[in-house]
Amino acid sequence: MTHFTTTYAEFMSTFHDRITRYVAACPVAVSGEHGHDTTLKLAIALVHGFDLSPDMAWEFIQAWNQKCMPPWSERDLRRKLNEAEKLTPKHGKQRGYLL
Repeated sequence: MTHFTTTYAEFMSTFHDRITRYVAACPVAVSGEHGHDTTLKLAIALVHGFDLSPDMAWEFIQAWNQKCMPPWSERDLRRKLNEAEKLTPKHGKQRGYLL
């Protein structure tokens, strides 16, 4: 029998930290420099790569948005997350490929 020493809270904290580090390493969106593509790419990574719902992805993309030039409106960011959820992952990747 396998015994797990990591609690659920510790696992979730590690998962949260991993996503936070991933988002911090992503390039920011800059108006006039393919900002829409950059934002959608991150939305796809959060929704498909980390298998988050748009609501769960919200806190991460919102934090990233603070560095964008200019920051996106809440409406536009939520639209990107919902758009990402409707897309089919490319290259045969399954949801959760960044886990």
